Amino acid sequence: MRPIRIKLMFVSLVILFSAGIFAGQSCKAWAEDAKVLLTQANKVLRQAKKDMFAGKNDKAIASLDNIKKLIIKAKELDPNNSRIKSIENKYKKLVKDLERRTGKDLGGGTVAAAGVSAKTKLPPKPTARAMPTTAPKAIPAPATVALEWFNSSTEWGKRSKEPRKPLAVVVTGPWSIQKKNILGEPIMYGLPIYLAVQVDSDKDLNAARVYILTMRTVEKRGVKMEPPFDHITVGNSYFIRPDKVK
Repeated sequence: MRPIRIKLMFVSLVILFSAGIFAGQSCKAWAEDAKVLLTQANKVLRQAKKDMFAGKNDKAIASLDNIKKLIIKAKELDPNNSRIKSIENKYKKLVKDLERRTGKDLGGGTVAAAGVSAKTKLPPKPTARAMPTTAPKAIPAPATVALEWFNSSTEWGKRSKEPRKPLAVVVTGPWSIQKKNILGEPIMYGLPIYLAVQVDSDKDLNAARVYILTMRTVEKRGVKMEPPFDHITVGNSYFIRPDKVK
């Protein structure tokens, strides 16, 4: 029984050693990400301070939320980073300087991942508005916008050589996040669709091709989960009879 027990102990030690290496690598990666975030926070801080001294107080105030998010994310990744306290103090001083210059309550420079400052003012009670006399403009469905996008594209409906004439677009699922920034915020969304097209050479074969695609928005912070579309990703495709397109 002794050889088996020794073997089991050896395997256990190997597993524990491997787990320790993996954890160490993860912590190192988080620490590196925190350094990047703190460097970016310090850069935005310096620019906001320059804006304040230049009399551009509104521009400096607009930078505060981004600075705060960068500091909070860095604290989550590496709370023991020695630069965090220094940048936090710079942030608090900037906020208090802006409060003195503008007379506005900006929260006093408190950096917290959650919760509301005791100084935070409640929004004013909304006032009643008169009902509009005209109906609001209808927003086109994503499938309709996508079909127009393909009709006007130089790679599809407007292609100079053997254009791919769009026949129909069907949305096959919900919107999804396609890309995030370093703060974990969505900066691109995608909508899965099927696109049926036909080229002149397929008409004689009584065939149409269906493409499995994802319509993507532009890549930017604050992008909304809606058209307009910027580009696509292409998956598989297959042929069907044109009379099956409805």
